[in-house]
Amino acid sequence: MFVPSLVGLAYFRVAPRVYLRPGLRFGMMGIDQPQAASDARIVEYGFIGRAEVGVLYDAWLVPALTVGAGVEARTITFDGSGIAQPSSLVDLGEVLGQFYGQLGVGLPLFHGFMVIEPYARLLHVYADDRANSELGFDVTFAL
Repeated sequence: MFVPSLVGLAYFRVAPRVYLRPGLRFGMMGIDQPQAASDARIVEYGFIGRAEVGVLYDAWLVPALTVGAGVEARTITFDGSGIAQPSSLVDLGEVLGQFYGQLGVGLPLFHGFMVIEPYARLLHVYADDRANSELGFDVTFAL
């Protein structure tokens, strides 16, 4: 599922070439829905807020180990064409807590102005066994 996020990160030097990286993430789910029948399907939308802290080593590749926690607010609805009653008992809204560990490797470009960091994240969302991992990448810019 495609989940675009805004990410804000800060860097604090704790040793030569070693940095502590606290950050905040805010993302929106539901832009990309899984394939389903158009006459009757379940549609899921939501927002994710996360706080994290990572440790990284500054080199020509930047390995980073991060842990974080957050909250996910989502709405699940039953959607269909030709339905007389647009709402159903399936519709619900929920707020779920989550925590995660993440391993990433950044590639600095333009003397560190931009960093592309692919990552793998092991994720636990309370009351949702479907969510257990995420793959993605961050593109960050220095200000």
